[in-house]
Amino acid sequence: MGCQCCSGDVDHTDLVARNRDEGFPEPYQPVSGTLSYNVSLSLSHGVNSVPSAASSGPPSQKGLDACKEMEDCQSPASTGLPGASNDETNQQESSEDEVGQKHSELLAAVSEAAKDQEWCVAESIILAALNPLTLDAQKEFWSRIAADPVVKDVISHSEILWDARRTLAASAVSSDPKDKAAALGYAGWTMLPPVVVDMAPYFPGAPPDFFTKVDTSATMMWRLDGETLCIKVLGDAPAEHPTLAKSFPVALVSMLSEVDLNKFVPIFTAQPYFLAKPTREFSTWVEQSKIRFILSEIAILQMTRMFSSDGAAVLVTEKILDENDERMKNVHIPKGYVVRPGRDKIYTVLGFSEEHFTYVTTALIPLPGGAKIPGWILNTLLSWLFPSIVRKIFHEIGTIFTNDDYTTRHAQDETGLYARVRKAEVDGRNRDCSPGNLHVDSFAFGLLAERVASFK
Repeated sequence: MGCQCCSGDVDHTDLVARNRDEGFPEPYQPVSGTLSYNVSLSLSHGVNSVPSAASSGPPSQKGLDACKEMEDCQSPASTGLPGASNDETNQQESSEDEVGQKHSELLAAVSEAAKDQEWCVAESIILAALNPLTLDAQKEFWSRIAADPVVKDVISHSEILWDARRTLAASAVSSDPKDKAAALGYAGWTMLPPVVVDMAPYFPGAPPDFFTKVDTSATMMWRLDGETLCIKVLGDAPAEHPTLAKSFPVALVSMLSEVDLNKFVPIFTAQPYFLAKPTREFSTWVEQSKIRFILSEIAILQMTRMFSSDGAAVLVTEKILDENDERMKNVHIPKGYVVRPGRDKIYTVLGFSEEHFTYVTTALIPLPGGAKIPGWILNTLLSWLFPSIVRKIFHEIGTIFTNDDYTTRHAQDETGLYARVRKAEVDGRNRDCSPGNLHVDSFAFGLLAERVASFK
């Protein structure tokens, strides 16, 4: 805790270590047929609230029934809490057996959601069981299930989601017209001039009004928090390609995820390569880069991808530096190269709606040796680099659907990643999401980690 790089006024928590099974999760295997973990819950954000948890397939009552019965079993009469009569206390043993049974049913529903990598659904099932209880009863309930391996995995993912949600703007914004960053909900950040992206050259034949429907200019801002440089890029883009009727979010996610096809980073001296077969949720790879006389580095990275049922995608990239990690032990480091230092993390949150999607990318870059960089240097450097990087990214996205390497992977979709992106787009169409309007209360993911943190 202590880093306030994410949004304007919220602390940042480090990512939880997730290198299970020597760093490589099991391949994604979609659950076929009806998903019995499906629960339907209201979308609100109070301390005793729970996020929406809709998923594919007709609604099933299994998860909700387990939660309702858990509520009944957690009454004072069934738990031996203060307020139980002597006769009621005599029934405690049988009631505890019933509580154990309901715990098992609840964990089965959570496990099924986790198996399908629907972590937002999994955390919402647990929250639905917590919500009706008093704070003390919630703590007791959590102590009963916290050691379960699946629950540990769920809370690990929820912590990542919580961190990602806090990179969004604060709900309360400044009315000071001079502080443009604070007006967007990012108080304390320094905003650079927006970059206007002329998308017309990338889409010949597009309708004349296509580029006027959505403001595609991108905004960058930065902030120094102790020894960490925080850089944020946000903006909006059209939901569909104007002439090919293809999903822009699919193009963006594939550009970020299919790293072995990435050819637009000029400092790479070798093509990035995966260290294990990617899954829908997870990929890990090696990058090799060089700037003459400045650096020759190897970086081992991993990306976690998660989706909410209220129309959001979360992509989190981080470096691997643990010397005991199998990936560190097995990667060949060419002569003259070193493993890139630092604990960089990049959070990307995509919010979908009918005609556009909004992106917020936040990079946290620890400065070496506690180095201090004057603000004017950062303004000059970022103002010089930012426009060219943004335009290259949009160019790459605009040409992905005519690139056979990308389109082949879209069509095969071996992990189900692109089908899940399209489902998130459909989920987002039910949201009222005006351009640029993403803040910490826009989505309901990561609420389990937030709730559990309140128990301490």
